[in-house]
Amino acid sequence: MLHEQTRIGRAPDNEVSLNDHLVSRYHVLISRKGIHFDLRDLGSKNGVRVNNQPTMERRLCVGDQIRVGRTVFVFEVPREQKAARYSDSLIHLDAYTDRQMQIFERADLACEADADWPTGDLVARLARLLQSENEDLPAMLEQLLAGMIAQFRADSGALLLRTSSGDATPLITAGGIASLRISREAARLVLKEGKALIMALLREQDGEIRGRSRRALMLPLMRREQVIGALQLQRAEGAEFTRDDLARAMALAGLATGAVRFVIQMDQFILSGNETPSDPFIGHSQAAERVRERIRLMAANDSTTLLTGETGTGKELVAKSIHQASARASLRFVAIDCSAIPANLLESELFGHEAGAFTGADRLKRGKVEMADGGTLFLDEIGELQIELQPKLLRFLEERLFYRVGGTKPISADVRIIAATNRDLEKEVEAGRFRQDLLYRLNVMPLQLPPLRTRLEDVRLLVEHFAPRLAARLGKPFLGLVDEAWVVLERYSWPGNVRELRHGLERALILSDDGILRPEHFQLQIPEEPPEPTTDGLRTGARDSTVVDGHDIRPQTLAEAEAEAIRRALRFAGGNRIQAAQHLDIHRNTLAKKITQYGIDLEKA
Repeated sequence: MLHEQTRIGRAPDNEVSLNDHLVSRYHVLISRKGIHFDLRDLGSKNGVRVNNQPTMERRLCVGDQIRVGRTVFVFEVPREQKAARYSDSLIHLDAYTDRQMQIFERADLACEADADWPTGDLVARLARLLQSENEDLPAMLEQLLAGMIAQFRADSGALLLRTSSGDATPLITAGGIASLRISREAARLVLKEGKALIMALLREQDGEIRGRSRRALMLPLMRREQVIGALQLQRAEGAEFTRDDLARAMALAGLATGAVRFVIQMDQFILSGNETPSDPFIGHSQAAERVRERIRLMAANDSTTLLTGETGTGKELVAKSIHQASARASLRFVAIDCSAIPANLLESELFGHEAGAFTGADRLKRGKVEMADGGTLFLDEIGELQIELQPKLLRFLEERLFYRVGGTKPISADVRIIAATNRDLEKEVEAGRFRQDLLYRLNVMPLQLPPLRTRLEDVRLLVEHFAPRLAARLGKPFLGLVDEAWVVLERYSWPGNVRELRHGLERALILSDDGILRPEHFQLQIPEEPPEPTTDGLRTGARDSTVVDGHDIRPQTLAEAEAEAIRRALRFAGGNRIQAAQHLDIHRNTLAKKITQYGIDLEKA
């Protein structure tokens, strides 16, 4: 690894010391000059040869072979390697560049596009893309990029997203390339300063002729004067890009920006399970207000966060709310449940794997870390993470670098980590099941979520929030709760917390035929008190009774309730799956899986 000053020679105080009598004590110096590296012979006895030519001074290029005595060094650029999110290609972000750049201000290009320039086909393609119901996100982005490549007679290109820190996250490449080289300095100028660039890129020793150049242009994708991403187009042959090309590309960039934002919003919608939390901690209790205040505080910074609390207290919804209120909200929120994946597959799910890494790995797979690049990674049930995997997660947290299973090249990812567990990790550390150094890394910003039994005054507000939404999803009427039902809900201890309350409401709505929810619809087991006369009104304050006609009703399982909800939705929609999925507020593919899972007969539903 080259430093600001890297001296090579026989003396032991050199940065690189060679035990070779052909090498002088202080033989050669390599110095960093901005984004370049320069070589200078220090008056050595036997000289320095670069690419087999005697050399006293030289600005180094990628692939230069430097002979010092009997040792040959190959000059390589320090690179950051990132995988494109939606294509099997790599982006190399170089710390050093051997390219020439022309830098333009967006304002100077804004009025230069030729109005008579033919763009109709591309505009029509973008319009069809935005109106399409196709949810194949990679295909949509590839169509967008392919249109820009064809319009400008380029042969390859890439779309990049701007992360909250201003760095580049590759979305997709096109043009049949396995990798694409992008200058980190160029990316900085475009993503952080909003400049537009024309570049000549000198080729590397990759089978092509050194000294010839590729042509490239790079421009920002803007929304409300904010840079959200970048477009790079390249030509291997042919004419250089011109200022007119750049102006025309800028004119079309507004349409490209709209398409990219549309795709990313769809991406977030699908990844989040089609659910957008507005306020995960509904209620007026002091406990709820404290949690909301902590969410605001955590969203304002990028520190690693650890959420703890009992099952069902809403840890994932709190994590989503932190993400959506943060500077990373425009990028992905990706969740992985560490308890739901077999130990032998968890590393692959987290970090991905290369093709051929193990039996059955017939193609490259990106893990959750790569998918979340630029956004937030939610590690649910982190207390279940196998002890063997904990060092790898710790190394990623420290370096933000990881290796795919079967991979040999480090890949970087810029992610905000939010972890959650219902375990006492201090006790897990004492028992030897969790690493203390990993706990320290995760516990930078802790938040303990209170159980519902400690804020029973919020039950009424939670019911008023969930019940109408669940009724609309199920296609059921909802008129309210009788007095006895309110008392049951406010006396129950809710061991399953808000999740149990929501499932209980769903069950009650399914079992109710008239939209009025009664104690027997909830089927909750609480200590029984002597029955008192009750009215059938929708008032509050009456005592509860879970006994109907002298006996308890057998509780219905959640699976039975869900299957019944699907049958009701299908009947309500006349058998139309798309409409039924909309009523249930789930994706139609999810509905199809559940129909198969529960063996629902569509003709008898």
